[in-house]
Amino acid sequence: MKLELKYLSPYQEHKVKLYDQSRNKYNIAYLSTKKIAFIDVNGYGEVQKMSWSNASGKIKPILRPMSDFYKSIEGVSFSNMISHGYHNEFWYAENFNVNQLMYRDLQLLLSKHADVFGLIEKKLAIDINTIKS
Repeated sequence: MKLELKYLSPYQEHKVKLYDQSRNKYNIAYLSTKKIAFIDVNGYGEVQKMSWSNASGKIKPILRPMSDFYKSIEGVSFSNMISHGYHNEFWYAENFNVNQLMYRDLQLLLSKHADVFGLIEKKLAIDINTIKS
């Protein structure tokens, strides 16, 4: 499986960070159907452009695993913000289905960079909890 536009584009407006193979952090400059462009998080250097075929395996978004849902993140508890109506078992990886989320809840999870597509498990994203500051 490859990192594709359909997995990364929902996070773009929420300013998800990217890591490259050398563990450098980047912001997304823009996405298109053929290319991804990114720039150093501090704004230094040139915008780098890469085709999707080259990007897969070389860059990865930094996301939160769904297990973080049970924790307080940045002082906010997801469980207090998510619409009611989901069973507790829904949030476990084997039961979770992004297509069953209400739009408002999906946007909330995307804004917190939650891995709603299971990219960490597929080795297409970096778990934010594994990054050393």
